[in-house]
Amino acid sequence: MEQKKNPGRDITIRYDSLYDKEAEEAVCGAIILESQAIYEVADILTPEMFGNPKCANLYAAAISLYDRSVKVDMITILEEIQKKGLSYDDYALFITELLGCVASSANIIRHALYIKESYVRRLFLSRMHPLLESASDKTIDIADLLEETGKTVDSISSGLDPGDGSKPIHEICNEVYKAYSGRVEAAARGETSGITTGLHKLDEATGGWQPGDLAILAARPGVGKTAMMLHFAISAAKAGIPVALFSLEMTARSLAERLFVGLSDINADRFKRGILYTEETLRLEQAGDLISSLPVTIVDTAILSMRKIRNKAMRLHRQGKCGALFIDYLQLVDMRTDNGHYNREQEVAAASRMAKIIAKELNIPVILLSQLNRSVETRAAEGGMRRPMLSDLRESGAIEQDADIVLFICRSENAGENKGELILSKNRNGRVGIIEFRHNESLTRIYDDTFRYPVPATSDERPF
Repeated sequence: MEQKKNPGRDITIRYDSLYDKEAEEAVCGAIILESQAIYEVADILTPEMFGNPKCANLYAAAISLYDRSVKVDMITILEEIQKKGLSYDDYALFITELLGCVASSANIIRHALYIKESYVRRLFLSRMHPLLESASDKTIDIADLLEETGKTVDSISSGLDPGDGSKPIHEICNEVYKAYSGRVEAAARGETSGITTGLHKLDEATGGWQPGDLAILAARPGVGKTAMMLHFAISAAKAGIPVALFSLEMTARSLAERLFVGLSDINADRFKRGILYTEETLRLEQAGDLISSLPVTIVDTAILSMRKIRNKAMRLHRQGKCGALFIDYLQLVDMRTDNGHYNREQEVAAASRMAKIIAKELNIPVILLSQLNRSVETRAAEGGMRRPMLSDLRESGAIEQDADIVLFICRSENAGENKGELILSKNRNGRVGIIEFRHNESLTRIYDDTFRYPVPATSDERPF
């Protein structure tokens, strides 16, 4: 390993002592032992941060698999290693040794941070070493040397730190003017400025889904959260927006079947029983052709933490597959791996906050479905409907706080009416109101209706 001396103080630097052998082996062993562990560290570490070349190659192979959505395990890792022209037998033996020392991935994030810290130390020393040598050269102006030192430190920091988010006001003003110009152009074309919701009156009230916004879509079970989400998602996809849909409740196949039935407008019961009429079969095939052509990616893993959702969304975004993110639904997110010491309300609050962070980081709209608490069922409402209120959001007021938009679904209880209300109870940048919609009998297709303004006053509603 290279040794360097500080000419000013005759200090020998041993770079081989500046990497954490145990941490590197623990991380590599963990991602092979538990395939999902790669999601925990993919956004913390890069292969060059490893000091051990074998660990660096193993991690590079794991990241390559991760980026291609291939399961990470011993077999796939070794196949990837072989593709790089490295010795299969050497790495098979090395992996076996690693697995003998690793029990689980429980501390993988802590170990990853140790690796990153060691990497920063090595990077700092390698970048500063030439400057230390220059310091002993009296022909070099000290002011220039200090300036170069500052630039070097800033360069190291900028590569590791996402920044403080600060912007001068003139840059922000330019962004506002640019955004407004885009709205003017969209209005001239008869389009919405954001991503269309597929409901004309909702687009008018909100301007469509906006980048960086978190929208909450909430209802009691069986009222139509998933149906409305699919309507929003397919409307965005038809407009050319790549959609990523995380379904923690229904399988991808079940969601696709709902889309087939809704877009072909066929009888859901006959579809399930396999006795469609000829005309319905033709419409089903046409719907299938349309659905297959849409830029939609569905992730139906049943157990996912918000951290893993974030990692997967970031990967899809890098691949150009996530221009809008839908999550169905908040209360099914695995909270245990996010904050093991929090109570349920704090866990939901943390998950809601992470959804907002994803929206801002990727600059995309995130539509997060949520359940309502049972109190909504105990209140009588006019017209045979029970209208939810903001206080009905289940388990956490933080959901309301994080959200830019809050939408409630309320459907008529009168048989055969096939209509409902989409209650826009919070709209951070616009008006609130009620959008009436219609749906087919199987609640697989949503239709536009009318808009009524404002929302009838309730005791817990406040202006925004």
